[in-house]
Amino acid sequence: MSPQMKIRHTQHYAYDQLVTFGLQEIRLYPAFHCATPVYDYALTVSQSTSRIRWSTDTCNNRVAMVQLPDPGDEFQVTVEFTTSIAPTRSECFEQDQVASYPFEYQFRKDLAPYLEPDESGSLLREFASQGNIPEHSLEVLAWVLDKQQKILRHETRLADNFQNCETTLKRGLGTTTDWTWLFVQTMRKLGFAARFAAGYQIDLESPGKGYDEVQYRLWSEVFLGGVGWIGVDPTQARQTDENYLPLAVGPHPDRVAALSGTRSKAVVSASESLQIYRMKDTPTVPERYIRGLPLPTIERPLAEYYGEE
Repeated sequence: MSPQMKIRHTQHYAYDQLVTFGLQEIRLYPAFHCATPVYDYALTVSQSTSRIRWSTDTCNNRVAMVQLPDPGDEFQVTVEFTTSIAPTRSECFEQDQVASYPFEYQFRKDLAPYLEPDESGSLLREFASQGNIPEHSLEVLAWVLDKQQKILRHETRLADNFQNCETTLKRGLGTTTDWTWLFVQTMRKLGFAARFAAGYQIDLESPGKGYDEVQYRLWSEVFLGGVGWIGVDPTQARQTDENYLPLAVGPHPDRVAALSGTRSKAVVSASESLQIYRMKDTPTVPERYIRGLPLPTIERPLAEYYGEE
């Protein structure tokens, strides 16, 4: 038996005057490679006259394209869905599945957006090259994660942006986003294709808390030849599992933003709410989900979500 969880995520924006809205893009739909089942997905926005059209972007993320014809002094997005956190099959890779290091990707041109580092500072170069680099790709991942754990401490900082690698390495402090940015840039320096992933992390009865918890956050994914994209959480130095629900992936954090779009000028006040609670009736999870196969996870017809009549 796996617990069935109800999740509600609300983002609210209040403006000090009426604003007109351009096209809004919302990336809060489970990614195609999300292996955790999602049921009864619903996305709503505050304006009753809005029109929602579903599309995909160049990173193959599902995107809700929202048109808001009327001016307003607020905008709210709410996502609700049910999910079952079932143990998935652990990914155990054989030595001959993954290339030794260093290596060359077979389809390097296809991975080009994820190979070029965005920074070239001296501290980053030193961090990426210092020490004895392992001779196996998986061991290189673990080696970089271990280095970050040894020199960095986590901080909570109220900021819309991330700090660059030089600042993170100099301070020895960083937010989850800072840690992920440093990890991706380091992996690219070492020749790996690496990208950003945004989504939900669900902790069932978190240790020391005694209650379920959900966070919307950033982590990374690294492409390994013979295996594909694997999720890596730099702040927790672990591979992602069924508790991580990816919503969007991209070569830069801006490409995985939950909400992007244009509007007329105004002072904005933003707030966010994330709620999780257990359903009373907890059915057994279907066998195909227990296996952790990347099958389509939406139980209701997709036409209902893509606005098709």
